[in-house]
Amino acid sequence: MMNEKKEQIIEKYNSTAHFYDDRYSIIQAEKYDLVLKNFIFEGKIMLDAGCGTGLFHDYIQYNMYTNQNTRFIFLAMDISLKMLAQFHVKKKTGKLSHQDGIHLILSDMGNLPFRSEVFDSIFSLTALQNLPDIDEGVEDLFRVAKNNAEMILSILKKSLNSEALISGLKPRVQHLKVLNENHVEDIILFFTVQGKN
Repeated sequence: MMNEKKEQIIEKYNSTAHFYDDRYSIIQAEKYDLVLKNFIFEGKIMLDAGCGTGLFHDYIQYNMYTNQNTRFIFLAMDISLKMLAQFHVKKKTGKLSHQDGIHLILSDMGNLPFRSEVFDSIFSLTALQNLPDIDEGVEDLFRVAKNNAEMILSILKKSLNSEALISGLKPRVQHLKVLNENHVEDIILFFTVQGKN
């Protein structure tokens, strides 16, 4: 049986999918500017956990992805079928130039359908606060991350006990950087997963 909060989140995002890009693309782009500084794509298996309509991939394609020979695999996962359908429309209509390595997956972030230790880079941007249990979601992200994987999480400031989350992460990560910019609605956490091998 599905958790009531998850059902509410699915309904909320299903009902807003058709205008989500118009409402949030500028707000989200401010975060993407920060999280992708100096990021290297080549050869990586990447997860966008809570991808919505694909705004993050849109940003990568139009602002970062300048070398068409760059090869990476991009798995985009969301709990809302209608959000993924909007992402799929962009893919189907040829609006994405890097299509071969994109895979869309309908799933719950607390129960990821991936084997352990598969991703080189994991992003979860403005999604974790929607979970009934943020710790459960973070734990599953750790499970699917390779040792030394890069992980970048952003969470709405208004819904976060950042001190508790950061203290829980510290023993399990290296190079933890916390970004709390005034002009951005999220706290952004950058770190490397450690101690899996």
